[in-house]
Amino acid sequence: MNANNKGSDDPQHNLVFKDWLRSQVKKKLFERETIFKYSKNSDEEEKWFKLLEKFSKFGNITSGNLIRIFDNSSDIYNEMLKSIDLAKERVWFETYIFEDCKIGKKFIDSLCRASNRGCEVILLLDSFGSYKFPKKWENILKENSVKLIWFNPISIFNIHTILFRNHRKILITDNKSYCGSINITDRINNLNNFEEANTCELLKVGGISRKKFLPILYDLLKLPVPTNLKRTCFYDVHAEIIGPATYDLGEVFLDSLRESKCSIFPRRLERPNEEKNGTILQVLSSNTRNNQRGIQNVLGIATSSSSISINLTTSYFFPPRFLYNAIQAAINNNVRVSLLLSGKSDILGDTSATKYLVKQFFQSNTHFFFTKNIHCHAKYISIDGIWSSLGSFNWDGLSFKRNLEVSVASFDPVVAKQLLRIQEKLTGCCNSTEEQTIMKWNEQSSIKKFYSKLAYYIIRYFNKRL
Repeated sequence: MNANNKGSDDPQHNLVFKDWLRSQVKKKLFERETIFKYSKNSDEEEKWFKLLEKFSKFGNITSGNLIRIFDNSSDIYNEMLKSIDLAKERVWFETYIFEDCKIGKKFIDSLCRASNRGCEVILLLDSFGSYKFPKKWENILKENSVKLIWFNPISIFNIHTILFRNHRKILITDNKSYCGSINITDRINNLNNFEEANTCELLKVGGISRKKFLPILYDLLKLPVPTNLKRTCFYDVHAEIIGPATYDLGEVFLDSLRESKCSIFPRRLERPNEEKNGTILQVLSSNTRNNQRGIQNVLGIATSSSSISINLTTSYFFPPRFLYNAIQAAINNNVRVSLLLSGKSDILGDTSATKYLVKQFFQSNTHFFFTKNIHCHAKYISIDGIWSSLGSFNWDGLSFKRNLEVSVASFDPVVAKQLLRIQEKLTGCCNSTEEQTIMKWNEQSSIKKFYSKLAYYIIRYFNKRL
């Protein structure tokens, strides 16, 4: 069934939904016992039933969805391009960053071909994130009848909304959809080769390679080398979805269009049929300007309600107070907590500030891993081997207070296991990540510790005033 329960006032519908939900909780917890070897607590079935019932207020919970998760950027780009080339009716595409690069040109050509086949093609770009989008591509899109929409263009007349950005990443091609953390850029890392990020081309200033001078200076001062001195490669995780949840992602895309104040109002999608052997998904969104905080509410409740494990991967880890408290509560309840964070951030001071922050969580049941050669840009979480989500939402102030965001949540141990394996692919490889411990923190120089503390308080100050 399609449990399109959000906002329903029909008592009969609600009764059917509750019966269906209870049966699914029982079924998925039984499957978890086989996959994770977790024993079900006597009250766990009732706990998850009540949690999902509460979550349903923030977005439709649907069954019959097929989901494929990718942690290789090249693979997901190829699948997205293939889907655009096969589209017959529509291509709706929104992203935060769309750069002038080879992969970007492939997407431009694919969008134009779709438009020339008669598809409705809409490209929605954030004007801040996609500032490198070339004018020549705008002209090409216009010549091929592709509708290009700029979200919140920056000008002196709307300077007060400059921090209101569209951070969502959604592609819809007919009845198939994509969602996750990936932007359109050639700054990608192919996880078939963990060392690829080391070969990223270094920028030069005044004809002198920074590689020859600035890292030496930072080494003398015992400071971390800012990743923006070199060309940062991104690690992302993205999902392909076929089934009823595509409709809900379409609704989020339409919400983005409305917020862009454009004059284009495409026809809403029809909800796709359920797929055989599909799974349960829920699309969650955040639009704080309209007081929509589905992602924040569900993440806070799910994290604080965990009883076994939390496996979180995110960039820019600087959680608002309620998420900080949720993580701390889980740690205090002896929940196993493993975080994969960025050790090569594209923001100056971010990694150092994060290392100062996570030392507040150090316990015997916690593990904090930082990437070595790539910027961890993925955003996904798995809780208790049963509930998980992935999308564009960072655990920071901008995602919490300002940005338009989207996530796809799952109640399925198979999906949770896949995300866990994706995380362990990096955390289990000493060439890819390094675990931060209290011993390693104490071994740092006083200058490095001071730098981390200073970066932490600067970012905290900024987050409080967003």
